[in-house]
Amino acid sequence: MSYTSVPNYTEDISLISSSHAVQKVCNNASYSAPFSFYFKDINLPSRNVDPLHSKGFLLYALRLPENITPTVVAKNTAYLYFDESEALSTHTTICTLVDEIPTGITAIQDEKTLKVYPNPAQDYLVIEKHSQEQNATFVLYDVLGRQVLSVVSHNQSVVPIEHLPSGVYLYQFINPQNQILTYGKVSVVR
Repeated sequence: MSYTSVPNYTEDISLISSSHAVQKVCNNASYSAPFSFYFKDINLPSRNVDPLHSKGFLLYALRLPENITPTVVAKNTAYLYFDESEALSTHTTICTLVDEIPTGITAIQDEKTLKVYPNPAQDYLVIEKHSQEQNATFVLYDVLGRQVLSVVSHNQSVVPIEHLPSGVYLYQFINPQNQILTYGKVSVVR
């Protein structure tokens, strides 16, 4: 059985794991032509006889070039060959590369009202208030809508966040009348 795939926009293909011994063959250095993985003489039993051992797998990674642009669509189709039979085509997988994971919330970084940085953050957030609003509150929510932090902001506040797990968080800057002055999102990375 061999597995042939045409990766788009890849510089490097590395084998991570497989169910059986496998050999990788690349048809040229740029990987613009198909590459193949060969499983030699694995003799899988019939699915009707031994469903558990009738399966094989291949897990590989593609390293993308640094200059790839967001929203590039990479398509991948595998062709399986058994002995001298015609190829069996798998479903084409489609992967759209993005700079960030969409949350459905449009980030507004209204620097006239509020500046929140660094983004992404690790151990702390700096909140700079540029509004004349007194006693405004910076409120941070996880993606499930649970409030995880609330701070009455002065002109500049350094807020520790080392207790927060990695993820995307949504924030609101709210005045004492409970009006949202601005909102946005910030990422925490560990």
